[in-house]
Amino acid sequence: MVGDTRNAPKTGDDPIFGRWDDWIAATGFDSDLLAPVRAPGKVVGPLSRNAARAFGWPETVQIVAGMTDGCASLLVTGATKPGQGVSALGTTMALKILSDRPIFAPEFGVYSHRHLGMWLAGGA
Repeated sequence: MVGDTRNAPKTGDDPIFGRWDDWIAATGFDSDLLAPVRAPGKVVGPLSRNAARAFGWPETVQIVAGMTDGCASLLVTGATKPGQGVSALGTTMALKILSDRPIFAPEFGVYSHRHLGMWLAGGA
């Protein structure tokens, strides 16, 4: 199993350092047991033979890390500069804005992801 950098911060992945947060180990849990985290679009591995057969797909299909619908909505806008953003109504109402630095305000549900050499700040 593999996680992605858009979902993992919600479960304790530290987006600044790219690793599971120290508070997890502080509980006594071995964070090495957690799934590795990959950036969206990074190849995770090939489709298994059984899955390929089940779906009728070639075994050459590659599985890649994904992202949340809120983050994907920013990609399709073509936003490339800090200050550009999007709001999207999907499973939740999400607001994502490109930033030149990470912004975290947990009391307001605001967090940031690394994104194309910048940061994608926002919340849902």
